[in-house]
Amino acid sequence: MRGQSAVEYMFILAAILGVFAAITVPQMVNPARDASGDASQVAQARAAVDAIVNAIDTVYANSQGAVMAEVISLDRPWRLQITSDPPKLRLGVSTSDGTEWVEDNLRYGFPNLGLGGLDSSLGVPPGSYTVVVEWTSEEIEGIDGGALENNRIHIYINPAG
Repeated sequence: MRGQSAVEYMFILAAILGVFAAITVPQMVNPARDASGDASQVAQARAAVDAIVNAIDTVYANSQGAVMAEVISLDRPWRLQITSDPPKLRLGVSTSDGTEWVEDNLRYGFPNLGLGGLDSSLGVPPGSYTVVVEWTSEEIEGIDGGALENNRIHIYINPAG
């Protein structure tokens, strides 16, 4: 009789541990998976910001008529902003906690950035895009998302304007 009751207690203990594991393991695994996915997205955003800032600074340094293109890729929706005061490029990427912003300073300020003195901003779906930075003599500076269907984003700068 004693052996049978010991086996029954073992089965009860195993069932309790099974239920406990079924409840706690997903609560430990899902946040870790979200955190690693978020870290990957922020790393992609950091690489994209560095590439775009480098392109803007290079075009500015090479003067009128200069053009430079960079290919960037992000797996989640993102937002691109250029601010004039202070001169920064910001990229916001969607994470499990909302939007995480990564930014870098631009070497040169652009006083006429955006329409009517407003800073430029563009929302972009996930995917790979060619960011074309061009020094133009036109009046408008900032980000043109009109070519998103062709996977191109144009950033126009006009420091003299």
